[in-house]
Parts: sequence; structure tokens; C-alpha cells
Amino acid sequence: MRKGDIVKFREPLDANEALERFVLIEEPDGGRVLVQCICDPSVMLIAPTKVLVVSDLAVTT
Repeated sequence: MRKGDIVKFREPLDANEALERFVLIEEPDGGRVLVQCICDPSVMLIAPTKVLVVSDLAVTT
């Protein structure tokens, strides 16, 4: 994984998590990475960010 990759949860816990996609905001470091949610700008003007565990993520194709 590298900065700018689009990722998803490797094993989503529910149907909502299965739909979520994120952009890596920075390079993974120490097993964690800062991501920004990909969302509809008409619904959310500011896309939320969060720190996720790298092993929970998979790069989308």
C-alpha cells in the first residue's frame, strides 16, 4: 500500500463496511495509516478521516 491508493476493509463486519472505500492520505507507518473516506460531496462537504490498522485493509482493483 502506498499514499493515494484506494482501499477497502479486508473482512467487513456488516453490509455498510463492505461498501466503504478510503484513500490513503499518507504512507503506512507502524502498522497504521491515515485514510480519508470517499463520500458524496453533496452529502458531506468535508470527508472524514481516521486512522486504521493496515492489516484490516486491502487495495481495491
